[in-house]
Amino acid sequence: VTQNPPVGSIQGVNAPAVACVGQVFTVTTNAVSGATGYTWSGPVGTLFNGNPGPYTTATNSVSVEFGILLVNSGYDICVKAVNACGQTNNKCKWVRGLVSTPAPII
Repeated sequence: VTQNPPVGSIQGVNAPAVACVGQVFTVTTNAVSGATGYTWSGPVGTLFNGNPGPYTTATNSVSVEFGILLVNSGYDICVKAVNACGQTNNKCKWVRGLVSTPAPII
């Protein structure tokens, strides 16, 4: 059976605007017709469902643990829809990184 590549494209990535090192958030994207998986990627040290990227999930949702900030001041979290015959566009969302949560000034 020959399968067609996924139909449509990734429209956006729903992720927080800001994340601290070690925080965990659920990140989602739109469902794409014909996709059998969604491949997620990010900077070294960022984990997707507890695994380094690129990591493929069966659904359009993943748990992201934000890793240590190395060079940049944030994280580029990317996703593409895939199946055995192809893939869609790769869409990314910039998440500004914070080293730690600021403490109140007393």
